Amino acid sequence: MRKIFFALLAITFVSSLCFAEEVSAPAGTETVTGRIDSVSTTGEKPQMTVRGEDGALTVFLIAPDATIIGKDGNVTTLTWIKGNKASMAYTSSPNGAIRTVRSIKVLPDF
Repeated sequence: MRKIFFALLAITFVSSLCFAEEVSAPAGTETVTGRIDSVSTTGEKPQMTVRGEDGALTVFLIAPDATIIGKDGNVTTLTWIKGNKASMAYTSSPNGAIRTVRSIKVLPDF
């Protein structure tokens, strides 16, 4: 009886791994990697300008609850990210005109 119990337990565990999905960004979230050219915290809505890998400049609003992770892996502030390369997760308005950053991860220099 004990062997049957452990066999069923093992089958249940293995089958749960087969159906597991990788947790990713919420639906509708896109990512971009680029160098942060400027950060503005004046006014009602903080924003930043990012130079993408293709050289194009894009302006992003920064969500009030955005997570900002520094090169060392610890939470940091907006004042330390200018000039650094970063990966950002953002959402777009329905028409795509407004992009709001939800998380920023500053990438290490190589």
